[in-house]
Amino acid sequence: MCTCYFFFYKSVCKVGKGANTSFWKDRWLGDIPLCQRFSRLFDLSSYKSSTVAEMFSLGWEEGGLAWGCRRRLWDWEEEMIGECCRLLDNFVLQTDVHDRWQWLHDVAGGYTVRGAYYILTSQAQHIRDDRGELVWHKHVPLNVSILAWRLLRDRLLTRNNLLRRGIVQHTATQCVTGC
Repeated sequence: MCTCYFFFYKSVCKVGKGANTSFWKDRWLGDIPLCQRFSRLFDLSSYKSSTVAEMFSLGWEEGGLAWGCRRRLWDWEEEMIGECCRLLDNFVLQTDVHDRWQWLHDVAGGYTVRGAYYILTSQAQHIRDDRGELVWHKHVPLNVSILAWRLLRDRLLTRNNLLRRGIVQHTATQCVTGC
C-alpha cells in the first residue's frame, strides 16, 4: 500500500504481500520512510523503485542482492546496511494478505472526508508550516490537492468569503448569487 502524502503523518502502510508498497519511499517500517532514515543507502541503491516483495525476494539480509549499489561502499555505509538489516530481521511478509492503508486518525472507521476536514481545520496553524509537503505530492489527486490548498488559505467560495470580497451583498439572505 502506498501512502497518500497529503495525510502522510496520519496514515501508514500495513504490508501484507508487499507487492504494492515501495520499500524505500513508503512509510511502512517505523515513523519515516527508509529513504529518509537511510538516505545515503537510498542514494546509492540500484533498486530505488523496488517494492517490499521485490527486495525480500532479492534477499535483504546482510550481503543480500537487495543491497546492490552503484559503487563499493565505505565501512560506515556497510554499518548502515547492518542497522537496516536489524530493522528487517523481525519483519515477515504475509503472502495471503494484501497491502493496505491504515488511517491513524480513526483506525476503526478508516479514512473519511469529514475526519480529514477536521484535521485540516483544527490543526491549521501546525499544518500551515508543512502544507507544501502535505498538499502537493504525486500520490494525491490534483483536485484534492487544490481543494486542500484553497482550504488552508481560506480561499474556498463560502458565503463569508463572498461577502468579504463584495461579490454578494448582506441583503441577499436566501441565495448566494444574490437572486
